[in-house]
Amino acid sequence: MMLTIKGLDLLYGDARALDVLAQIFDALPLREGDNPLANHVFIELRCAIEALGGHLTEAQLHKCEQADAPRRRFVAQMHWDVGVVKSCTCWLRIITAA
Repeated sequence: MMLTIKGLDLLYGDARALDVLAQIFDALPLREGDNPLANHVFIELRCAIEALGGHLTEAQLHKCEQADAPRRRFVAQMHWDVGVVKSCTCWLRIITAA
């Protein structure tokens, strides 16, 4: 699948997308409120950046923590086995770090 972003023709998994993904991450504002999915885009962007071999900056990590806070509060109220989420390693990594 080919995608053109800012003049770059990118294929799925193309590491050249890292700069664009980081710019999008930085430009998007955090949404206020307690909806655990309101800022899901930051989790998706983090997973995409890491899957391509990139790393978040300290500022991006902080923003990701803020974005994920409502979900962590929601999960903390639940009594369930995190092991059932093993099929999605990115979410598992984020859930177990909460």
